[in-house]
Amino acid sequence: MSILSGSRIGYLFRGFFDGAPLDLWTGHGDLTYGGVTYVGSGELLEISGSASTTGNRLAGLTVSLAGMDPETISIAENEPFQRRRVLISLIWADAEWNVAGSEVFFDGIADNISNNNDPSNPVITMSLEPRALDLQRVRPFRYLPQDQRTRYANDAFFDMVQSLQTQELKIGT
Repeated sequence: MSILSGSRIGYLFRGFFDGAPLDLWTGHGDLTYGGVTYVGSGELLEISGSASTTGNRLAGLTVSLAGMDPETISIAENEPFQRRRVLISLIWADAEWNVAGSEVFFDGIADNISNNNDPSNPVITMSLEPRALDLQRVRPFRYLPQDQRTRYANDAFFDMVQSLQTQELKIGT
């Protein structure tokens, strides 16, 4: 397949939500790539806000989906979406949309969702932030029984640590 003549590019959007993954792409009709079927959203899917920054500032993205029916909007607003992973990949294909390859363009997490409340032209907008930004957040973890049980429900090892701290051990007498 020659990508140079008649080549096309597009984006794949994959949101890993609790109910089911949301798989969209910026073309028309269904596109199957990597064992996943992406639903075509055409010009209705818009990805914006990417910018190169200097220093420690990390830029996020905004994904907008226009022309959705009220049922889809209701699902989008009621589905737990915050802190859910989102992948956006750039694909390149031939004139018939046979995908030759892809590259992850953005790997992040969903932050906020809103809609414009316009019944004639509804638009759902999702703000995304890079996963690297999430890694910078402080998440204190103490070695207490309650903390251990949040990670491993049946692990009782740290139940004994607090009693060991108050014991006085006599060595060599």
